Formats: sequence, structure tokens, C-alpha cells
Amino acid sequence: MPDRSKQPPFQKSLQFHLKEPLAVNQPCKAPVFLLNGGDQEIIRLEFVFRAGKWFEPAPGLSHFTTVMLTRGTTGMSGNEIANRLDELGYHIETGSSSDYAYFTVYGLTDNLPQAAEIIRKCLTESCFLLRELRLEKEIYLQQLKVNQEKTSYLASRLFRQHLFGREHPYASEPEPEQLNAFTSQMLTDYFSSHYRDFDLFVTGKFNSHTEKSVLGLIEQLPWQRHADPENAVHPAVEKQVILPKPDAVQASIRVGKPCISRQHADYPYLALGIYLLGGFFGSRLMKVIREEKGLTYGIHAHIQTYRKASVFSVAADVNRQHADAAIEECLRQIKELREGRFSDKELDLARNHFIGSLQNEMSNAFAHMERFKALHLFQLPSDYYQNLLIKIDQACKEDIAFAIEKHIHENDMIIAVAG
Repeated sequence: MPDRSKQPPFQKSLQFHLKEPLAVNQPCKAPVFLLNGGDQEIIRLEFVFRAGKWFEPAPGLSHFTTVMLTRGTTGMSGNEIANRLDELGYHIETGSSSDYAYFTVYGLTDNLPQAAEIIRKCLTESCFLLRELRLEKEIYLQQLKVNQEKTSYLASRLFRQHLFGREHPYASEPEPEQLNAFTSQMLTDYFSSHYRDFDLFVTGKFNSHTEKSVLGLIEQLPWQRHADPENAVHPAVEKQVILPKPDAVQASIRVGKPCISRQHADYPYLALGIYLLGGFFGSRLMKVIREEKGLTYGIHAHIQTYRKASVFSVAADVNRQHADAAIEECLRQIKELREGRFSDKELDLARNHFIGSLQNEMSNAFAHMERFKALHLFQLPSDYYQNLLIKIDQACKEDIAFAIEKHIHENDMIIAVAG
């Protein structure tokens, strides 16, 4: 019998076993990636379109085009689509981001052949009815009204605008007057020009008949890569910007700057340094600003990765009168890490937590597909995560301090405050 009064010995593993899906590349058809796994007879089909904000000619087109893919097709209303999918044990989630638009289907594996025809209709015959568009506009405007009362939303938007410029796709948001100008034809045109450029990621428990249904569906979907537009960055001159909100009890702060991408040789060291700064509950910012000074309930630092940019940022909500103190402390902690003023014990704690968290995420086939999808979309090598863990494990204090000195010096920070 093991002695339950004694802590078991710590065992660190650097293994990262990523299950690679089967890649199916048919001439003039979308790339398909199939990952078979799991115990339940369920399947997920995720269509990832190169149709996010980066590609849209007007802010909001990606969002409205994507959300309306299930709102009606030739011969089927939105309600009929929803009811039929429900009968088959299926549902569809849609969404758009800075770079991509997503059409994700979940359901019972055995019913895929019947559901495939509805999926095909949504992706080829969506009709973007004016009454449905009006309803979606109303929903969006109501949500926008709610968001504009949140200091966190305002601070994030302000921060992105100062990083990229107000008109840049990574920063722009549709204004009410722009939404009023949207027509069904605008959505139809954007759909026709951008929703043929996609990759399909299929995950779940399935067999050869399922694969046949998937490939049969792909055969019926038009596919063509389109050009990648250029969008110039116009950062603001001011390093600090404040958006007053007199009725707000709290202020939301954002501190950060553009930084290196995952392909950069210094990325593992910078990622570990930022993790030590504010990436987990035992980080510097959580201990000092939350626990010792009591300025916030939560504060977080991370790297946001886009296709064409990467951004380091610290985010927190604090009482308005404590905003300056919280910002000052953030900058001071970055400086201390840059100067190597942290202990080996702190570094080992962050290192082990980073490695363990990444490994612990890989609990099922869907998690493996998410990691593979990131490799594919960001054009990273297949051994990227394994090499990342090795470099994180080998990183020393000098590596961390050098990366922070070079890439996120506290004097270069852009600061945005709303509240």
C-alpha cells in the first residue's frame, strides 16, 4: 500500500504525442483532414474559410455573411434547417474572427449522409434574405449597445486601434451607420468571392462509410484559393490613451505592444517569460497586483497570435482610482524580469506549469485536432510543439531576460485605459 501521507515524487515528462490526421488532397478540391478517435459515435466537421476580418471590404461583412449561412437556402427556411438537423441529432455553430470564418457541424456519425445534404445547401445555396438580415442587424446592435457599457470591451478596442490603426481589419468594428448600409447583395457577393477558399477538419469516431460521405460532400462544394490582400498598419503616435467613462466604477487597462510570431527563434523564451509575468495563477502579476496589493481580482498576460501579426498584452479590471498604480506595477514587473530579477524557483514553477498545462490539454481527439489545426493554418512544422517543450525546459534566466529586453521592453509599451 502506498503511504498517502507522503507526496509522490515529481516526474517531469517532455513528451508531446500529437496525433496527426489523415490528409486527403483531391485535385481542385479543398484539403480534408480526418482524425478518427473517441468512444462516442459523434463527429465534428469544421469548415475554416479564409474569410475573416482580414479579407472583408467593409467591417462586419464576415460576421453577417457567416452567421446567415444557416438562416435560409434555396428551398429551406432557417427554421426548417434547424428542425431537420435537430431530428438527425445535429447542430451548427458559426463564427468569424480576425483571420477566419468558421462553420462547425456537430452530430451523430450514423446520420452524416442525411445531414450532408443540408450542409451542402448551406454552403452553396444560402440566399441571405433581407428579413433575416434585418433581424441579425437588430441582434448585433443590441449586443453592441451592451458592449459599449463595458469598460473591458472599450479598452480592448482602443488598444487594438492604437496598435494597428482605426481602419485596420484587426482593429475595426462596424458602426451602426455602416450596418444600415448593408444589403443582401453585399453579403451574396462576399459569400461568392470568399467562401470557396476553405479547409475541412473532421474529428470523431467514424468508419470508411463516414469518410465516403465526407469526401462525397467535398466533391459537391466549389473550391478555389483567392488572393491574400495587404492591409497597412497605421499605429497611433501616442503611447498612452484614456477613454473616460464617468459612470463606470472600474477601469479596464491594457498594456502591450506588437511582438514576435511563433516562427521566431526567441519565441519559446519570450512565451515562458510572459507566462512567468502573468500567464497563470502563480505568476508575478497575480501575486503582486492581486494578492499583495489587492488592486484587482484577476490580471493576465499573453501573446495574441494573428496570421499577419502578434501582440503582447496585459489585461486587468481595477477600481478607477487604482488604474495608475496597476499600470505602474505592470511596467515595474516587466522591468524586473528584463533585468533578471527573478529566482530559479519562480522560473521552474512557471516552466513546469507551462509544460504540464500544454500536455494536459491533449485529453481527446478534438484537442489533438485543435493543435494540428493551429500548425496547419499558421504553417508551422509538425514537431513544433515538441521542440517548444524542449526549448522551454532548457531555457535559463539569461534567455528569458534577453527575450524580454529585446521584444517587450517596458519603455515601448502602449497603454489604453477605459473607465
